[in-house]
Amino acid sequence: MKLKKCIILSMGILGAFSLASCSFFEDMFSIEEIDSESVEPTTTTESDTPKDTTESSIDIPTETTKEDITEESTSSTDSDDDEFIMYGYSDLLKYEKKDKYISFYKDVYNSLNTFYSSNTDLETTHIVFGDSTSGDYYIIDNNVNFSKYNLSYNEAAAIYKTVSLDYPEFYFLDNLLLNGSKGTSQYLQLICDEDYHLASVRQDFNQKITTYENLIKEEIKDCKNDIEKVKKIHDYIINNSSYAFKEDGVTADDSSYSHNIIGIMTKGKGVCESYAKSFQYLLGKNNIECAFGSGYGVDGSHSESHAWNYVKLNNLWYGFDLTWDDPIYYYNHVLTPKLSYEYFGKVDSDFTNSHVLLSNVGNMDYGIQYLYNIPTLATSNLVY
Repeated sequence: MKLKKCIILSMGILGAFSLASCSFFEDMFSIEEIDSESVEPTTTTESDTPKDTTESSIDIPTETTKEDITEESTSSTDSDDDEFIMYGYSDLLKYEKKDKYISFYKDVYNSLNTFYSSNTDLETTHIVFGDSTSGDYYIIDNNVNFSKYNLSYNEAAAIYKTVSLDYPEFYFLDNLLLNGSKGTSQYLQLICDEDYHLASVRQDFNQKITTYENLIKEEIKDCKNDIEKVKKIHDYIINNSSYAFKEDGVTADDSSYSHNIIGIMTKGKGVCESYAKSFQYLLGKNNIECAFGSGYGVDGSHSESHAWNYVKLNNLWYGFDLTWDDPIYYYNHVLTPKLSYEYFGKVDSDFTNSHVLLSNVGNMDYGIQYLYNIPTLATSNLVY
């Protein structure tokens, strides 16, 4: 039989924009077909299904492939259309297969949302792949079937990534996605980062996220419009956060929390991805549409992997970058002495030329490299 093996290629970074690298890396992949007629894939299980699940055991597929990916108070577990107003979800509606895409999106969402509030401690499952590599994984759900919708793996992986970008509260997701098959059925296996496999750890973080969310609601209670709310949230995050460095004070921190909402919202520090996802989460909880953007931050001949946001205000879209508005960050290589608005509600060339999206935006064929189409920006910067 033929087994699929993923080859991981890191994206090159051309120097650094400033003192601190954002360290938000999107990995690129190609799929290689390996002839393995004499080698049958094997999988082994070291543990039973985690506590509090309805399955009696982990059902390991007869064929498993793996891919890295890049890129919160609990929402309802219902999957009514009114709930799914997130930007990536809306973007899926442009496709001819939108009904199937949306159905699978809801399957992924419901699985992750259930786990968010669960009391489940995950135990490791040992998987041996067809190429003889193996690993121990914390499996959230090993039965998110995409073949029943006649979707390809790339389509399913792209939809999974859309859900993960729409809902930054799913901070517990690992930078890995497993693809399993049994018979004619194919499905994704959703993986939890090792740092969050204990229910007590997740519940503690969830409570801290809720506390932060309530502080924001108090902060904006007297705001007269959404622009005032966005400004208040922008200022609160920056004034109560710092960029996450390693001990050398120069290298961006690479821990899992610094790349998700746990960093900014529970520890008060994170890299660009944490700034952007926290901003997105808090705006969403206050009914302000916000999309996550990723690619490169560019300054002349230098670039770095980076993340930022797009926000919809008065039916127009604008660019925001809280990381570069933070006083600790450099702008034109000069340390800003206070909170900045250089990247607040921008659409001009200063923003678009310095925030370059990944080149494969909006193409479902890219699988986990898929990133929804970014909205058309307003014709002039936001007046606030």
